[in-house]
Amino acid sequence: MAEYRAEAPPSQPAGRAMRYAPAAALAALLLAVATQSALRHAPSIPVVGVGFALAAAIFAWAARRSRERQPDAGPAPWPAPCAALAAEAVALVAILAAAAFFRFFRFTSFPPGLWYDEGLNGMEALTLIDKHQLVLWSESADGRPTLYLYLLAGALKLFGTNLVAMRLLPALAGLGAVAAFYALARRLLDRPGALVATALLAVARWPVTFSRISWEASLVPVLEIAAVYFLLRGLDTGRRWAFAVSGALLATGLYTYLAFRMVPVVFAMLLAYVALTQREIVRARLRDLLVLAAVFVALAAPLGAYTITHPDDVLARSREVSVFNDMDTDGRLDPLRHNVLASARMMNVRGDPNGRSNIPHAPMLDVVTGALLVLGLAAAVAGYRDWRRGGLAAWYVLALVPGALSLTRGNPSAIRGLGAVAPTFLLIGLAVSLLWQTLAGRRGGAAVFAIIAAAMVVSSAGVNYYDLFHRQAHDRTVYDAFDPVYGEIGRAIARDGGEKRVLVSSGFASHPSLQLLAHGVPYAVIDARTPELPAPAPVETVLLLELDDLAILRQLQTRFPELQRDQRTDPFGRPTYIIVTIPAAPR
Repeated sequence: MAEYRAEAPPSQPAGRAMRYAPAAALAALLLAVATQSALRHAPSIPVVGVGFALAAAIFAWAARRSRERQPDAGPAPWPAPCAALAAEAVALVAILAAAAFFRFFRFTSFPPGLWYDEGLNGMEALTLIDKHQLVLWSESADGRPTLYLYLLAGALKLFGTNLVAMRLLPALAGLGAVAAFYALARRLLDRPGALVATALLAVARWPVTFSRISWEASLVPVLEIAAVYFLLRGLDTGRRWAFAVSGALLATGLYTYLAFRMVPVVFAMLLAYVALTQREIVRARLRDLLVLAAVFVALAAPLGAYTITHPDDVLARSREVSVFNDMDTDGRLDPLRHNVLASARMMNVRGDPNGRSNIPHAPMLDVVTGALLVLGLAAAVAGYRDWRRGGLAAWYVLALVPGALSLTRGNPSAIRGLGAVAPTFLLIGLAVSLLWQTLAGRRGGAAVFAIIAAAMVVSSAGVNYYDLFHRQAHDRTVYDAFDPVYGEIGRAIARDGGEKRVLVSSGFASHPSLQLLAHGVPYAVIDARTPELPAPAPVETVLLLELDDLAILRQLQTRFPELQRDQRTDPFGRPTYIIVTIPAAPR
């Protein structure tokens, strides 16, 4: 729980312009929401820039006016400290419950299966269990650090090789990110802004999607948020242990997803911003920052040493997906320009085309959060002299760099942009906080704000629920992106392999998701090119065949006329595979 800070809202500002600030802020919010809503239905409308620019300008003006206060603030509309903390605790518990619901609802049915790389993660995690020495770097999947694989190995060891074990780690990481985000938001925002921003993060489809996929990228938000939180806590309090924890978390992140390499750059930028705007803070904490740097270097040293001795291994993936490959092919800067524009538009206009990461091409944010992001960016840029505002805008831009520097065909990239989750929702919280400040000093303003905040959270939750569990879950491109047939066959083997004789077509058997879910269960592989038909057995025999294994099927029907054949289909009515059941031979 964040420590209590008395927060009296601004009093009635003097002057005619000041009286118009609340109306201007509400008008800006309505204009931004209307523009974002129009974009959702017609992404190519030409007036979108005008609508957002006008809303941003109006909101920035209202935010500046709201900061001018009378000397006597008057009574705060918030409850007394003890009651306020109790209300805050209840609200936070409700938010975490909503976050858990969005991450655990239909836990094993959406996504519809384990994608190839997820299965590969699980299989490699199982191999790490049996190794007697620490492995820092894995050559599989084009090379990556192994921290996530070790954590996944623990989950598989505890819960078995099943979907629950595979998805538990990213789900808990996503839940932890929401809790850590609130702590960070309370360092930067007031209570209303922090609560609303955290509630919107808890139900946002973009981070929720990656809380359901077993990738190392799922650890990026929680580690980044926690590292920045302890940095700010150290800067605020001077507690040296907070700097040490921040450095440890920053180094730990380097052992996860490759795009986390941008986070130390974010740290450097934030500290530079603080040094430029409030030099005395950095000067007073210089020794503590050296502790942070020392802990970071010490914990990152093993990976750094491996990078020095194996640079081709560590940098291979980054080189493979670099936009500079496209630029070399085209001989122009067009690919980079395309990526920068795509990354800038991904939140509000046109998002990731990959069905594993998104409803193809849908904006990463809903109407409410997309509109608030525009207003938050405007307020951050307008308040650039304050590092707690301007630093958020710079953080947001830097976090989009990994995606912008990747191949054009994968842009915009939701997974490479996961580092932008924290600044995105902090900017959203900044907009909410400034809206609160413009309204709270007016008669009835706190009630108006409460109604608006509740409407924003409820509508965002409803839209994201529908988009995630209906649109995204029932989208054919999303379904195909996860190759669910292999996981379905793997679960069938796990279910029947102990009591029945199970044979699997060779075209299925090589998929790592099948191998993982059927791990430890006896089954045989039948090759369609040189089939060796099964002999009669005292137990029931089940064959899981590809659709084009017709030659095997005809031979089986000749030898076992009593067999039963069942052709399975996917939710869209397309045939996927054939189950052949041969009764047990009479004893």
